Amino acid sequence: MNLVSLLIILLAITITYWKPSAGLVVAANAPIIRRTLTIYTGTENEDILLSLLLPIVVFLIILIRAFKNLSYYRIHHLDILFILLGIWFLISSLIASDIFRGVEITFRYFVLGISFYFCARLIPLINMRILNKNLSLLALSTWISAFLVAIISLYQGIYNGFNVDRLTIGTANPIPVSLLLSMGLIVNAYWLTIDSRANFILRFFNCLGIPILGMALIANKTRSVIIALVLSFIFIILTSKYRNSLIKYLAKIIIIIMTLAIVFYLLSHWQPEIFSSWMQRFSRLQDTNTDISGSKRISLYGYALYLFSQNILFGVGTANFGVVSKTAAYPHNLVLEIASEQGTFGLIILSLIIFTITGILGRRENNIYKYPIKNLFSAWIILNFTVAQFSLTLWQHKNLFLTLGLLVSVHQYYSTISQTNIHKMVEIKKNIYF
Repeated sequence: MNLVSLLIILLAITITYWKPSAGLVVAANAPIIRRTLTIYTGTENEDILLSLLLPIVVFLIILIRAFKNLSYYRIHHLDILFILLGIWFLISSLIASDIFRGVEITFRYFVLGISFYFCARLIPLINMRILNKNLSLLALSTWISAFLVAIISLYQGIYNGFNVDRLTIGTANPIPVSLLLSMGLIVNAYWLTIDSRANFILRFFNCLGIPILGMALIANKTRSVIIALVLSFIFIILTSKYRNSLIKYLAKIIIIIMTLAIVFYLLSHWQPEIFSSWMQRFSRLQDTNTDISGSKRISLYGYALYLFSQNILFGVGTANFGVVSKTAAYPHNLVLEIASEQGTFGLIILSLIIFTITGILGRRENNIYKYPIKNLFSAWIILNFTVAQFSLTLWQHKNLFLTLGLLVSVHQYYSTISQTNIHKMVEIKKNIYF
């Protein structure tokens, strides 16, 4: 570990102890931070230790901060299902052809996957008096992270003349980068269409963030994320308290479009070559002939179904899809990954998880208009879960686990308030996690 990595960890410790929700955002995006270091340290060597130590340190600090209130933790069905899935991963590893690989991925699932879920579940226990403030800070921290990533990636693109196929950060995988950018844009949508109390600063962030985040996302050229982002926007619109005020909402949309038009007009005159490059990227989003990975994914899906048909009950074993297929480490689809590697038993657990999540998203009794932060987390889940059907493997979806933990906690917290109508800390504390 080099000096810069050590300074990053020390900074994360300080941020987490000061504002745990902000520290959790830093931990979830540790891989992007690590890859960013390759730009400024002049080395292409990946600091794997940073990606492992940073989340662990953040988790320990959050646990210490919430320790005094752990007795108020209320177990949720999703807690049990995630642990049960991890236990099945371990059992499945022992019957796989490559046991070591299966055990390694099981370890990552627990340490770098569902640990984000359980840490997010602890956030309300740190200080229940200021839960709304902590959740708003987490949303703001996510937006700031996305905005900084957008600025750095666009600066890289301008510096290199955009002579790259997909804009990203250093050597980072474009998918996590585009996911973070999209989560930032969803925060902008939340400020625009849900939070009527947005002040001048948030409105300024919207005017500044939407064009920059949007341009960076287009230059990233990740179609699966853009599709997921559209679905998230549709969800926000349908559940927004402004959905019946069409004129007011359309006015905001027109302002956004006009802002983007002005930005693109200025860019076309300031940097015509860069503007032309962006337009080519945007046009290629719908060009199926240039997406080589699309046909490869379809073949991976077919092979995953074949493996499932040959191993219906137990699958081929945890993380053994790549061992058997010898073409890719995983099928780039969460459902097919579980089906091919974990068999019917894994699919049953995954189905219960999806059923539980859907039930939380669909429940309306906790006054979704009074507590709109639930809509923000719901939109994040839709974004990350949709992308999980096209990219990455399960343990890599850190933001999905984190957001699910937040949603469950908010669901329990606001359900208690709605049922008891009690708003004093002492009285809420007796019932919130029981």
